[in-house]
Amino acid sequence: MSLRNAISCCSGGRTSDALLWWWLTTYAAHSFDFALYGQPLNSKDGVIGISHRGNKLYTQDSLKRARKAGCYTALITGEGIDTSAINSDISFHTVAQEKSSAHTVSYVAAITVLASLAESLGYHRTGKRLLPDSFLSEEIPKALRAYMETESEMAHLARKHLNRRRLWLVVVVQVLSLLRK
Repeated sequence: MSLRNAISCCSGGRTSDALLWWWLTTYAAHSFDFALYGQPLNSKDGVIGISHRGNKLYTQDSLKRARKAGCYTALITGEGIDTSAINSDISFHTVAQEKSSAHTVSYVAAITVLASLAESLGYHRTGKRLLPDSFLSEEIPKALRAYMETESEMAHLARKHLNRRRLWLVVVVQVLSLLRK
C-alpha cells in the first residue's frame, strides 16, 4: 500500500503532536470537522480514527466517510471494545477502559501506537530505523514510571491550591465590529 496522506481524527483533536510520519503529508482533524467538512479523499489516503471507548459518533462517521472514498482506515481504541460495527480495515486495542474522563493513560497509549506506526512506515519507506528498538518498550515506560512516582507530590499541590483564586484568560473576538465592516 502506498499512501499519499495520513489523516488522524479524534473527538479531542489532540493527536497532531504525535504524528511523525516520514515522507508523507499528515493532517490532524477533530472528528466532527473531518466527518462533516473534511478535505476530498481518494484511495491513496489513509485515515486513523482515535476513540478510547469506540463509541464517538463523529469518529465513526469519519471512518465511514473514508471507507466510501476507498481510503485505508484504522481505529485506535481501548480494550474490550467490539469494533465489528465500526468501519475500519484494522483496529489497535490499547489499554483497559479508564474511570477518568481525561483518558490520560489511553491518550499516551494512542500516541504510542501512532509512534509505532510512524516508525514502521518510516522504515518501510527509507529502510532506516530512527528510533532504537528499546524506545517504545523500555524508554517510554521508564519515563512514565518516573512521572507516576510524582503522584503524591501532585496530589499535595492540588490540595494546597484547591481553594485559591483562579484567573481565567479569555480571548474575545469583537464579532460586531467585524460585521459592521
